[in-house]
Parts: sequence; C-alpha cells; structure tokens
Amino acid sequence: LEGLVGMPRLAGIDPPVQRRRIIEVVNALDEPAREAADPLEIEDVLKRAAIENLRAQNFCNKSHAAPVLRRLSVLMGRDSGAFDKKNVTIEHMLPKNPEKNRHWWSAFLSKSDVKAHVNRLGNLTFLTPTDNQLAANKEWPEKRRILQNSAFVLSQEVGRSAEDWNRDAIAARTEALIAMLLRDWELED
Repeated sequence: LEGLVGMPRLAGIDPPVQRRRIIEVVNALDEPAREAADPLEIEDVLKRAAIENLRAQNFCNKSHAAPVLRRLSVLMGRDSGAFDKKNVTIEHMLPKNPEKNRHWWSAFLSKSDVKAHVNRLGNLTFLTPTDNQLAANKEWPEKRRILQNSAFVLSQEVGRSAEDWNRDAIAARTEALIAMLLRDWELED
C-alpha cells in the first residue's frame, strides 16, 4: 500500500489525481471482485515517472526527498525519525559550494558539474545539525569519518562503503537506493 500511495507522489502526479487514486485503492480493498483495471496495480507509466523523479538532478529540492530518505533508513534497519531540522538535517556529501583548491575539484570539474550532482538522491544522507555543520565543505576522508560515526544508519552505510566520492559513486548509490525502494514495494523489473 505504501507504494500505491507514495508512487503517485514520487511521479509528480497532481494532488487531486493522487486523492482520487487513494479513494480507488480504498474502494478496491472493500470489493471482492476487481474490475479489468486493477487499482491495486502500479502502472508502468507511473513507475517510470517515479523512477525518473528519483533520478532527478534536483531530487533534494522536491517535497518528498526527506520522506524517501527516511523510508530508506527504515529499510536499512533504523528509522531516522521525522525530518525536523532541529534533530535531523539533509547532508550533501558533495558540498553545494566546495572551496577552491580542494580535492572535490578533481572529481567535479566545474560549478555546473557540481550542480548536476549535488542534489541527487545518491548524494544525500541524514546528519544531526551539529554533525552537518562539522562536515560542511570538508574533504571526503574527513566527511567520511563523520558519516561513519553518525547516529543515522543511512550515513553509517555510505561512510563504511564509499572509499571515494565522485560522479560514479553518486550514480551507483542513486541506483542502489532506487532498487531498494522498488524491492520493498515489490516493483522490481
């Protein structure tokens, strides 16, 4: 049911259409015989749109970014709690504005290259506000230690697994996180 409700939101479907869909799902749960178009089935077009939004260059700016990260945390074994900015913040592992003369510029060759990757799902995690400020624009080895010692499973996982942080790491983590969601929603290809 979570996929049935969450997928239209991820796909960017208009709220009135989302409400109508939820009503169809609730009604279908009450009806023993289903019509030809099963309201409990997630259509391929909806799935493709949701995946496209999960892969979006501006994923962090979408209203569903924090709930998706929270769901991923749950799937990894520990709920992060509500995103409230007092206890839980979104950390960009590739900083939004890397300082000049830093290693980041060897992995990301221009401001537009940074912009193309900084807000992607694979570049995001949760940290406490204190840890987020501590991590700031630090180089990856320093930031990685902060992530490893974080209270958030999403951060611990990436801190343990990623030796380096670059375009390929962001792309691979984006796809791995999407696959995790699709498995949970039983929507694997």
